[in-house]
Amino acid sequence: MALSLEQLRSPPSRDVLLQFLIEQLEALGFPATSWQPGSIQRSLLTTFARVFADVTELVKQLVELGANQLASGAALTAFSRSVYDNIRNPATKTRGPFRLASTAAIPYSLTPGQLLVQNPSGIQFTNVTGGVLPAGGVLAVTFEALLAGANGNIAPGSPLALITPLAGVTVTNPAPAGGTWFTSTGQDQESDANLRLRNRTKWATLAIETPRDGVLNIALSASPAVRKVAVNDQNPRGAGTVDVYVSGDLSPLGASDLALVQAKLAARFFGDGNNRVRALTPATVELFVAGVVYFDANFDAAAVRNNVLSAVFNLIAVTPLGGNSFPPGPSHVIAGSDIIAAVEGGRFEPAFLDGCAERPRARPVLGCLKLLEYLARDQDLAI
Repeated sequence: MALSLEQLRSPPSRDVLLQFLIEQLEALGFPATSWQPGSIQRSLLTTFARVFADVTELVKQLVELGANQLASGAALTAFSRSVYDNIRNPATKTRGPFRLASTAAIPYSLTPGQLLVQNPSGIQFTNVTGGVLPAGGVLAVTFEALLAGANGNIAPGSPLALITPLAGVTVTNPAPAGGTWFTSTGQDQESDANLRLRNRTKWATLAIETPRDGVLNIALSASPAVRKVAVNDQNPRGAGTVDVYVSGDLSPLGASDLALVQAKLAARFFGDGNNRVRALTPATVELFVAGVVYFDANFDAAAVRNNVLSAVFNLIAVTPLGGNSFPPGPSHVIAGSDIIAAVEGGRFEPAFLDGCAERPRARPVLGCLKLLEYLARDQDLAI
């Protein structure tokens, strides 16, 4: 009998296969249950079970490789490239101008790669342009994060320290009102969910007049920095107009990335493309989540704090622009239960979020500490 798709995608474990072989041999009259571990017969059965388990796992991977909604990881990367001609967006580095101010009596001649700047979280940047910092003057220099990823999108005005010794020189990252200091947004490698969405919506780009899914695909493909898109195609500025809100996983886009999205979208609309469709930065909301985390005293408080923050940020990263909606109930929200589930599912045990209530009696933890954290990152969060 042919196996169903779900059966092919649910390979049995080695232990299950071993038990199956033993039962089959018992049914044929062999005393298989009496074969002890280490015996020749039991060792042969264990080897067969391991081989069969590996084969069934390979079958699962081959089955999932052939479907956009099932493939993941490297298989999805290969599938996307071969079927949709889509390449998974790599992680990118944050880049933008820092402002150097000097109180020294001498000028400094700066070369690319000479300076190293660090924020309190240990995120480091190096200069990719140079110039002459005059005595008692200021100079705008372009810096780039040493490591690719969204962590480089620090907030404007963040505390920064110049690791490279330059007497009398301070560094800041100011931003224009309502904008970001970085021009190129740092992002983590594109997620499976995002790549699947680009694959699925690519068909819509074949239409002469771009429909909603086509707009989604064009925006997502315009720059590796684009990770979230929301489309208002209800004629927001008059007949035939479309507003497209774009952002990264956890931060707004830099000016150059936003310009790339606008150019790609405008090229696909008839008439005055720049007026008919506009790429926009969504309003940012400073997110504060207050909670009490109880954890065993044997765990390091700083490590627990970092894991809690990471869990919340991962939740924000997969939350759509504008938050979640629960019709006919609330809209544009992040459910408290989702935050609790994210924290409880973190990489540390035992730990749980208890909404600032008294210590629960149902789950006592010996020697536990109470850690109150206001989960606010040093950057604006686009939600």
